Amino acid sequence: MRPSLTRESLAFSLPIVGELLLMSLLSMVTLSLVGHLGARELSSVGLSAQPVAISLAFFQSISIGATALIARSVGAGRLDQARQVVVQALYLAVAMGLILGVPAWIFARPLVGALGAQADTLDSAAMYMRYMALGMVFQALPTAVTSILRGAGDSRTPMVYNIITNGVNLVLSLVLIHGFFGLPRLGLMGAALGTTLAKMVNTLLAIRALFSGKNPIAIKLSEIRGLNRGIIHRILRVGVSSAAEALAMRVGFLFYSRIIADLGTLSFAAHQIILSTTSFGSNLVQGLSAGAASLTGRSLGAENPGLARGYTRSLARVGLGASLAMGLVFFFWGGEVARLFTEDPGVISLTGRVLRIAALITLPQNFLAVLSGALRGAGDTRWPLVAALTGMISARIGLSFVFVLVFRWGLEGAWLAALADQSIRALVILGRYRGGRWQSMEV
Repeated sequence: MRPSLTRESLAFSLPIVGELLLMSLLSMVTLSLVGHLGARELSSVGLSAQPVAISLAFFQSISIGATALIARSVGAGRLDQARQVVVQALYLAVAMGLILGVPAWIFARPLVGALGAQADTLDSAAMYMRYMALGMVFQALPTAVTSILRGAGDSRTPMVYNIITNGVNLVLSLVLIHGFFGLPRLGLMGAALGTTLAKMVNTLLAIRALFSGKNPIAIKLSEIRGLNRGIIHRILRVGVSSAAEALAMRVGFLFYSRIIADLGTLSFAAHQIILSTTSFGSNLVQGLSAGAASLTGRSLGAENPGLARGYTRSLARVGLGASLAMGLVFFFWGGEVARLFTEDPGVISLTGRVLRIAALITLPQNFLAVLSGALRGAGDTRWPLVAALTGMISARIGLSFVFVLVFRWGLEGAWLAALADQSIRALVILGRYRGGRWQSMEV
C-alpha cells in the first residue's frame, strides 16, 4: 500500500470525522440547555426527533445519488456534466424539503399526538414540530450541498460551514432560551427559533460555498436552467435504495429499543450509556464511509478501479486500527468508562459487562462502513440495503427476541444480537465487494 494513498484518504476523510465529532458535541450541549428547562420541554424535543430523522432519510436519497454522479463526472474530467447534476440536486432538495415540511407544519399537532405526546406536552411538542417543519427546506439544501462538495473532492468547506452553523445554533439557543441582552425569555420556543435560524444561516453559507469560484464545480446563475428529468432520474435511481436503507434501519431500531426498554430502567440506562460511549465510533464510521464513497466515485470516473480499491484498503486499515484501539478501551476499562456517566453500582457493573460485547462490534462495524461507502460511491446502493435488511430482521430483531425474551439473557443478549447483525451485514457486503461488479456499474 502506497503511503500516499493513506495520506490522501485521511486528508479527505478526517475533516468529515472532525466535523461530525464537533457537531455531535455542540448538539449535546444545545440539548442540555433544553434539558435544564424541564422534562416537558425535553420530551417535546424528543417527540420531533423521529419525524426529523425520517426526513433526513429522504434527504439522503438526494445526497448519495448526487455524490455518486458528481464524483464520477469529476473523476472523468466532465465538469460541465457535474454542474448539471448540481443544479438538479438543488431542485430536488427544495422539492423534498417542501413535500415533507408543509404537511409536517399543517399536521404537527396530530403528528406528535400519534407519536405519544401526552396532554401536558402536546401543545409544546406541536409548537416545536412546526419550527422543525419550517426548517426542513433549510436542512435539505445544505445537506445536498455538502454531498455535492464532497463528491467533488472538497470535505473541508462543509466542515467549516457546518461547525459554524452548530456554533450559531448554540449561541442563538442560549440567548433566546434565557432572554439575554434584553431579549424576551422564550424557553423552548427560543430553542426552536434558534435551531431554525441556524439552519437558515447554514443554507446561506452552503450556497455561498457552492457559488464560490474556489471549487471546480462552482456554478453561475446563468447555468441554472430548467428541470432535467434524465439527471433527476439518475440521482434518484442511485439514491432511493439508500433512503430505503435508512428508513429500514430507523424502523428496526424502534423495535430493538422497545425490546430493551422492556428489560427495565437499569438495563435501559446502561444501554443509553453504551450508545453514548460508542457514539465516537459512529462518527468515525460515517466519516470513513463518506470518504470511501467520494474517493471510489472519482476513481471510477477516471477509469481507475485499481485506485478505488487502493483507497478502500487504506481506509479499511485505518478503521481496523481505530477499532482495535476503541475495542481495547471498552473491553478492559468498560467499568471506568461507565463511572463517567453514573454512580449507580448496578448500572456500572452491567455497562462494563456489555461494553465487552460492544468492543467486538467495532471490528465488523468499521469494516462494513468502509466497504458500504465504496459501493455507494460506485452507485451500487442496492446491496447495502439488502445487507441492512438481512442483518436487521434476522439478527438484531430476530435474535434479540430469542436472546432477550426466550433465553432471558438480558441486555447482554440484545447486544449479542447487535454483534450478529453487524457481522452478517459485513459478510454480505464483503461478498458483494469481492465480486467486483461495482467496478463496472453505470450511474
